[in-house]
Amino acid sequence: MKIEIRADRAHISGYVNATEKNRPVITPYGKVIEKIEPRAFEGAMSRAGNIALTVDHDNSHIYAETKDGPFLLSYGKHGQS
Repeated sequence: MKIEIRADRAHISGYVNATEKNRPVITPYGKVIEKIEPRAFEGAMSRAGNIALTVDHDNSHIYAETKDGPFLLSYGKHGQS
């Protein structure tokens, strides 16, 4: 994640879940390799309405919301929609 302070706002960019990358994950059943397919979140994002930017799912600190703009979310391979 990259954060830049610009005049009267912050510019935050990065990936929540990068697609097409193998990532080891520990589950209750052991270690698995996770690979998120491109456009995996497309349906959920199109149905979600307002989406909040939080850190570690902590809704007590909402940093931005799509309803307020300009908060852009993209999906697909490395942010390509």
